Amino acid sequence: MISVIIAAFNAAATIDRCINSIDVAKKSHDIELIVIDDGSKDNTASLLHSWASAKTWITVKYQKNAGVAEARNTGLDIATGNYIVFIDADDTIDDWYFDFVFEQAVDRDVEMLAFGHKRMMLDGSVIERPNSAAEYLRQDIETLQLRVTENRHIYWYACTKVYSKNLIAELRFDSDVKFGEDGIFNIACLSKANRLSVLPDCPYNYYENATSITSSQYKSGFWSPLKRTIQPESGYMIGRSVLLKSKCYYRTLLVVMSSICCHIYLII
Repeated sequence: MISVIIAAFNAAATIDRCINSIDVAKKSHDIELIVIDDGSKDNTASLLHSWASAKTWITVKYQKNAGVAEARNTGLDIATGNYIVFIDADDTIDDWYFDFVFEQAVDRDVEMLAFGHKRMMLDGSVIERPNSAAEYLRQDIETLQLRVTENRHIYWYACTKVYSKNLIAELRFDSDVKFGEDGIFNIACLSKANRLSVLPDCPYNYYENATSITSSQYKSGFWSPLKRTIQPESGYMIGRSVLLKSKCYYRTLLVVMSSICCHIYLII
């Protein structure tokens, strides 16, 4: 089984589109969809209730607003699948997404799979962002971890990954980190992984929106949590779930900073 986790906050405008794409792609595949309503103030809860009432494979949990990291962690705590994927509430997947995930991750017994995505731009254009195909075993992954910025496509975005439940059973997203948390999570995953597969296929659709950090101008208060994210304290990364020293700390810092550069590039 594949567990699909969505963290939803004030997603009434997009959640139907997102879940409908999952419903179409499900076909006869064995999946469970776990949606965490992270304290939404709009009509998200009502829409999710309708979906959960109509589909037995959909579970909805409601919690006070705690941020995307905590919402995803709630999903991880109750997920029962052998593999885990994350989908953002304002994105969609292609109808062959689960065909691809089962064939390339589940059937091949891959611990972690990274794939490409399509960016659905505000002007209606579509930009494909494929990866270069590669296979990594433990020794290769250790080398990869020393070249984070050169391989940043592997570290960006939890939503373009498939994770073995065994690989991430003890891992969680760090709710103290406000930017670059996906990269930090992926570093932690790869520190444990013995096999990583990277493929160029793009079954995931990332939608730009006018209020996201990637498509809006500088927001007041943005840099304060970021400074807390990257400040070393006695050689450790600040945060509960990822305590990484020395070289790993600087790899994490590089992921965060390269993510910033990527987002600034998209803005300008």
